[in-house]
Amino acid sequence: MSNDNQKPTSRMQEALLTLLAAHDQEVAAVKNAPTTTTLATLAADYTYAVTDEQRATLAADVTDRITLAEAGTIRRAAEAIKLGTPGIIAREAAAGTDTATIAAALGVTTSYVRRIIREHKPQPTTDETMHRLAEGIAAIAAGRRFSWRIDTQDTDGTWLDREHGEDDAAPATLAQLAERLLAGTGDRDRRARIFVWEGDEGHDAGAVYHAERDAQ
Repeated sequence: MSNDNQKPTSRMQEALLTLLAAHDQEVAAVKNAPTTTTLATLAADYTYAVTDEQRATLAADVTDRITLAEAGTIRRAAEAIKLGTPGIIAREAAAGTDTATIAAALGVTTSYVRRIIREHKPQPTTDETMHRLAEGIAAIAAGRRFSWRIDTQDTDGTWLDREHGEDDAAPATLAQLAERLLAGTGDRDRRARIFVWEGDEGHDAGAVYHAERDAQ
């Protein structure tokens, strides 16, 4: 008889303990959740860590500062962002953001941004077609399409392909374009070179512009 009277109380105690455990898990999850400041700091540190030594220092710092729960959350968030990146690029391009700004914000190349925009380009209306035709005529008047390839020199002296892309530019600004692209390649501890072709990429000897950057 006494055992039957204790059963409802025991069930209530078990339910209460379950609720308390769930609450403790939620509190722990909140405490372990990475803040916006943490993410911004990690992104900035990664951007400026361009040498092997700097990246090794960053890796050690992350090991010390980031908990297992934070690392798991950030990794899953990064995968989610990766899935949504093409849509973000298409949205920003539709809003008028230029390719260089999009590429810089996402840490990707302008050629990747251009490819995503081409793949996500909606079927234009007649007005949009006329507008783009006018923009194309203006672009032809202002500059031309140039393809480029950047190589970096390995420790044994071998040149290795690092990056390919294309940009619209006026012939008189090729030096500035090449300088900007070389500056953004990273691997500053290695010698780098760039070849630029008008139109599609061709043989090195047919490049209309060539420049090199010494290891720093």
